Amino acid sequence: MSFPHFLLLFFLIPIPIIFHFISKRFLRTKDFPSLLFVLKSDRKLLRWFRLRRLLLLLLRIGIITSLIFAASNLLIPFAFPDLDRKVILDQSLSMRERNISHKSCVVVPNKGGTPLIYKAVRIYPMGILVTDAQRNGFKELFIKGDRYPGIDLEKIPMPDGNIGIIDHQIGSPFRGDKVDILFTILNQYKDSRNIRLSLYIDNSELDKKNLLLHTGTNEVKFSIHLKEGSHSGALMVDDEDGFEFDNIRYFTLFVLPVTKIVIYSTRYPEKLLAALHSPSFQVKWIKEQPGKIEGDIFISECICLDAISKIVKDSIPGIICISGRDKCPYAMEIPDRISKIANLSGFSSFSELQSLSDIPIRYDCRPTPGRTLLYFENGDPFLKRTGNVLLLPVTMEESDLSLHPVFIPFLYELIAYLLKGDYDNDILMDEPVVIKASSEPVVITPNNKRYKPTSIGDNRYLFTQTGKPGIYRVSPGTSEERCISVNPYPSESMLDTLKAQESANLFGRGNYHNGATFFLVMSFLLYSLSIVLERK
Repeated sequence: MSFPHFLLLFFLIPIPIIFHFISKRFLRTKDFPSLLFVLKSDRKLLRWFRLRRLLLLLLRIGIITSLIFAASNLLIPFAFPDLDRKVILDQSLSMRERNISHKSCVVVPNKGGTPLIYKAVRIYPMGILVTDAQRNGFKELFIKGDRYPGIDLEKIPMPDGNIGIIDHQIGSPFRGDKVDILFTILNQYKDSRNIRLSLYIDNSELDKKNLLLHTGTNEVKFSIHLKEGSHSGALMVDDEDGFEFDNIRYFTLFVLPVTKIVIYSTRYPEKLLAALHSPSFQVKWIKEQPGKIEGDIFISECICLDAISKIVKDSIPGIICISGRDKCPYAMEIPDRISKIANLSGFSSFSELQSLSDIPIRYDCRPTPGRTLLYFENGDPFLKRTGNVLLLPVTMEESDLSLHPVFIPFLYELIAYLLKGDYDNDILMDEPVVIKASSEPVVITPNNKRYKPTSIGDNRYLFTQTGKPGIYRVSPGTSEERCISVNPYPSESMLDTLKAQESANLFGRGNYHNGATFFLVMSFLLYSLSIVLERK
């Protein structure tokens, strides 16, 4: 047990003093009928009696003080046997490759491969913590500001460097087009390194590269052609000196079949038709007020506003471009403004899309319903989603956006975003995943274990056993076999360890030991001495 504010317990010390004086105050006196047989008191015996009472008082105070020090895990500058000390072993992903000699120990719980140190030290506030001291496992301790002086830190050395694949982003996966896959690779060696990268798709090596990775973050893009349907893949990097768990990055993608796009516009959508001129699309322009929507996705451009409510409630996804010149129920008219997109990191990491934030965009309305996906620099929403519909405060034909060279890739990204599957195919370890299926599916893990997900109603199933990296397969119950990729948290790849001062703030300085057992033994000895003294 640990008391961060153990000084408050010193208020218990007056208790033995109070009892001492109470017992003295209520000494019982008796009347003797005669003093004939009462001997004259010995002065030495009287002094010993007074000294014994004082010693008993000091011993009782010492017992209470020792118990307070024991409960507070007070540090002492010498080692003392402690049978309750536990060896607390960090078995995060970065530690599983280390050779640990401790046989009997308590394992720190993990989430996504990242250790939850704060949970372990709360249960075992006295012990030896064996860890590589990666900062990501100690965040909660820093936030709460708790100290654990009963913990001795046994730090396992980290490698001299590490190359880890920490992220990936997949471009628009349309049939017949090249699919771009952008990987983020972190080089934490002190110098640049020549590394071999191997890309595998559906268990076959499809591409390989020998690249010079500079120190820091590197972006590597692969462009591949795939047939339509579901695919799983992995990128492997050759790094023998660093960690092994982040040398492989799993991913899944679904190449969309030919997409039927309906454009609603009162005028000829020249720029849209030119942008969507691709064998991946079948495009149809409708000028009149729309009736029933037939297609995979729609784009509204200068449409009759009376029909917007009906379109938004339609089952197929779409993109509605809004202009402030019209009184739209889904937008607030504002004076003309000019701003830039703040960032695209939450929507897409592709380098070519980042240049969208370089140009000022003129707009005259603010979309109101739904969840904001992208913002302008001044805080106004640039892209919102409500149901299956995306709302843009600019048109596709006359805005600054349509004149930008990244207009076509951005348009393709919006279409691909709306046509995603029913669940996210790429998650991190220990994250739950929702599977939409017409009948009960079966999930097959990377080590070929089979699980039946939990039904959560409406043909939806929840799967939570994602604690191992790799490709998970979902079959049957869906229209076709689908895949889920699971990867470790990127922070576990970082060679970012606690500094000496930070360790001292959390666990105290070195050359000190937990004195709980010592003070418990002292309190027992003082108690035994008080018993002997009281009977003498």
